[in-house]
Amino acid sequence: MAFVRRYESPMLAGVDFDIERQQTPAQIRALADGAAALARRWPKLRISFTIATHAASDGSGRGLNATGLTTLSAVRAAGLADRAIINLMVMNYGPADPRVCVVRPSDGRCDMAASALQAARNLHAVHGVPYRQIALTLMLGENDVEGNVTRPSDAERVTREAREQGLAGVHH
Repeated sequence: MAFVRRYESPMLAGVDFDIERQQTPAQIRALADGAAALARRWPKLRISFTIATHAASDGSGRGLNATGLTTLSAVRAAGLADRAIINLMVMNYGPADPRVCVVRPSDGRCDMAASALQAARNLHAVHGVPYRQIALTLMLGENDVEGNVTRPSDAERVTREAREQGLAGVHH
């Protein structure tokens, strides 16, 4: 609350909680509970949780890791299921493999645009998160995993298809 009070202005659109794997379930739950208190106090404030994801294209629907699952559970337990944005970090899938990304047939690498969109589809299909509550965060250039390269054309495709799908946003 103190953070929002400090920065409260007509320009403050929302707050994002960047969840990293070293955070404990108790810390994640405390953040979600705090976010719920913010939502009650500032009902128009956009609240999002940024989490890592995979983008399985092998039919398994694999996406969220244990930290992501803990976060989604905490968001729901805090009463934010119909409100919070789940912002997927669509950048570091790992070595090209259909279990973690959409593999481009032309060069055997992760297709970063297709993978980002697949991650959103998996979150929607497996966990029931509405598209209007899913955002995607891309990192242009070579990401932390060698071969996971996001080009401007990937960002353009993701932005275009995110609009068509009704996603909550695309961030860079």
